[in-house]
Amino acid sequence: MFDALCLDVRHSLRGLWRTLAFSLIVIITLAIALGATLAVGSLYSAFVLRPLPVRSPEQLVAFSAIEPQANVTGYFYDETFNLYRNAQQSFAQMSMYSGAGLYRVEARSGVFDAVSEAVSPSYFDLVGARPSAGRFFNEEDAATGAVVVLSESFRRRIFGEDGGVGEAVKLNAVPATVIGIAAGGFNGLGADGPTDIIVPLTVTRAAGGDLSAPLRSLNIVGRLKRGRSIDAARAELLARWPSIQAATLPATLPDAARNALLAQRIDVESIASGFSGLRARYGRTLAILLGVMVLLLAVACANVAGLTLARSLARQHEVAVRLALGASARRVFWQLLLDSLLLAGAAFAGAVPLAWGILRVVRASLAMGSSTFRP
Repeated sequence: MFDALCLDVRHSLRGLWRTLAFSLIVIITLAIALGATLAVGSLYSAFVLRPLPVRSPEQLVAFSAIEPQANVTGYFYDETFNLYRNAQQSFAQMSMYSGAGLYRVEARSGVFDAVSEAVSPSYFDLVGARPSAGRFFNEEDAATGAVVVLSESFRRRIFGEDGGVGEAVKLNAVPATVIGIAAGGFNGLGADGPTDIIVPLTVTRAAGGDLSAPLRSLNIVGRLKRGRSIDAARAELLARWPSIQAATLPATLPDAARNALLAQRIDVESIASGFSGLRARYGRTLAILLGVMVLLLAVACANVAGLTLARSLARQHEVAVRLALGASARRVFWQLLLDSLLLAGAAFAGAVPLAWGILRVVRASLAMGSSTFRP
């Protein structure tokens, strides 16, 4: 049977070579349409569909706040967060969170740019992170703000294979000590690129130069309790948050800032796929573009089907001769099908490197426009 298959393949290749123009048109048409569809589909999957590599990502949610009048992102203050965390019934774990911040890290080996996450100590248990060396910071460490946790990849980048825990560094000129290394594979909650360093919120305050300012974060992240839904968590938030916030906002806030915070719109949304500025900016465009690419692929397939039908009509005499010489209808059908499979295989072989090239170009363009995106 293998010998017969080899014979059929050789015969199909000879036939396709004799009609080289037809073969090239079919291969190029399918390769372009399929390659473009694969590239856009890969981008859409990476930005929109791919879940975070953490334990039970579907249980992760984030609080977001928008100030309606200015249409800008609001903040969450630590006293409000702590009181709400103790009062709520929807979340097993909660943490304050500000991600995708950029720090200039000064180490003994040089100066490096680092993408950061500023969090509460409960963050590590919430996401299921584990240290490969040292430990994560606790409430006492967070109060001092002079500590930092590095990712495994960033540790290797600034210290090589040796060093890490106990090293003294500066974060935007603020002294800190490396107390732990997150195990490889943990990239934080950002979907646009891996997190390099994780710091307490007090480091963010110190880097801003105002040690008396109240602690605040851009988001609150939480892990839903088993059996609790996002809708139930949202309903509880809307019921409890206004009174808790009004009672806990810092007394030092100006009246205008206080009124803006009390008027801000709070929501709860899933972050199973992580935080992504690129998703917010390009997600809908990619969805539309993916639909266009699928339509383009369907049109290309229809055109190729028309060309193949025309070629089949032109081969009626050849098919009649084969049948007259004793070939079975099944064998003739198999030979025609093999021609199509070879053309499709050649088109796919051309589509893969084309899609890879498109992805490289798009990723390079996105990396130039986003400081946290890394191809």
